[in-house]
Amino acid sequence: MSSSHPLYKPLSKEEQEIRLLVLQPGSKSDPLEGYLDHFSLWNFTEDTIPFWTALSYSYLYATLRQLRDLEMAKTLWVDQLCINQSDNEERSWQVSIMRLIYERASVVIGWLGNYDESLKTLLRAVEIVGGIAKFNVEMADAEGLIETWSSSKVYHLCDIIRGNDIKLDSVKVTLQKLLNLFIEGSRNEWFNRKWIVQEHAVAKMLVLQAGHFSTVWFLFYDAFKGVTDCMGWPGTEASDAYRVFYALDITYYACLTEQEDLKSAEILRLSTLLNAHQVRKAGDPKDHIYALIGISRDGSKETQGLIDYSQTIESVYQKVATHCITTDRSLELLLNCCAGKQRELSYKLPSWTRDWTDVIA
Repeated sequence: MSSSHPLYKPLSKEEQEIRLLVLQPGSKSDPLEGYLDHFSLWNFTEDTIPFWTALSYSYLYATLRQLRDLEMAKTLWVDQLCINQSDNEERSWQVSIMRLIYERASVVIGWLGNYDESLKTLLRAVEIVGGIAKFNVEMADAEGLIETWSSSKVYHLCDIIRGNDIKLDSVKVTLQKLLNLFIEGSRNEWFNRKWIVQEHAVAKMLVLQAGHFSTVWFLFYDAFKGVTDCMGWPGTEASDAYRVFYALDITYYACLTEQEDLKSAEILRLSTLLNAHQVRKAGDPKDHIYALIGISRDGSKETQGLIDYSQTIESVYQKVATHCITTDRSLELLLNCCAGKQRELSYKLPSWTRDWTDVIA
C-alpha cells in the first residue's frame, strides 16, 4: 500500500502489518522522541510477539509524556500516530483489524487525564475497596462493614477520601463520598468515547490511569458495584454512572462467552451494540458505526466491508440500516429513526435510517 506522507512507510496488507511507536526514554522536561516500527500480526509466535501497550486516550501529548520512562524505551500502539490518518484506504483497513490490535496488546491503558485530583483520589480508593473482597448487600451498615474490613483498611480509606482522622462510625459518610467520586468519574471524557467499548471488551488487561495513579478495570467495577450495593444499588443519583460502567462490563463478558452463551451472542448483535452505547461520543460520525463493528457477532466480511472512510455519512448509515434490518429480520430499528432532537445536519438521511450522531439519553 502506498503512502505519500514522509513519516509513513507502506504497510503490507497481506502480512497484516501495523506500526508500533517506540517511545524513547526521557525526563518530563525533555522533548518527546521516538520512531515507528513495523510488526506483522500474521507472522508471530508467543515467543516472538513483542511486549507492547495499546493506548486508549483523549489527550495524546499529555499521555505520552506521563507514560515515558526515564531509562527504557517503551513500545506503544497509538492510533493517531501509528495509522496514516490522511490515507483513507490505510485508515479503513487498519480500523477493520482494530480488534486484533487490542487483543494482541500486552496491556491496554485507559488514560483518564493528568490533572483531575478527584479521579486520582478515586483510583487510590479503588485499590483499597477493590482489594478487600466483594461487598455483600446484607452488610450495608457500618457495623457489618467494620466486621468485614480490617480496621487499618477502613481508616486508610477514610483518610484518602476525607483527608483527616476519622472514626469508624463515619464509614457510611465515606462511602457516600466515594460514590460521588464514581458519579463524577463516569462523566470523564474517556468513559464516554465510543471507541473504548471495543478497546475494553477485547483487552487482556485494561488499566485505568490518572497521572501516576492506576488500577485495573475489574477492581474499579467491583468497587463501584460494592459501594452502590451498600448505598442502595443503584439508586437514582448513581443511575447515569451505572449505565456508563455496566454497559462496558456486560459487553466485555459477552465477548468472553459469545461462543457458549446465546444471550451473549444477542448482546453482540450490531443493532444491540449501537443502541446500548448510543450515548457515547465519536469525533468522526462514521466511527459511531466503525467503533463497534469489530466486536459485533455479525462482524462478517460484509460488515467489515462497511468500514470505508471514503464513503459519505449518508452511505454508511444507510448501509448499516439495511444490514441490521436484514440480519435481525426485524423492523425494530425503525422505531428509533425519529427519536431524539431534530437538528440541522450537513447531510440528509431517508426516514428509515437512524442518525447515530443524535445522542438519546
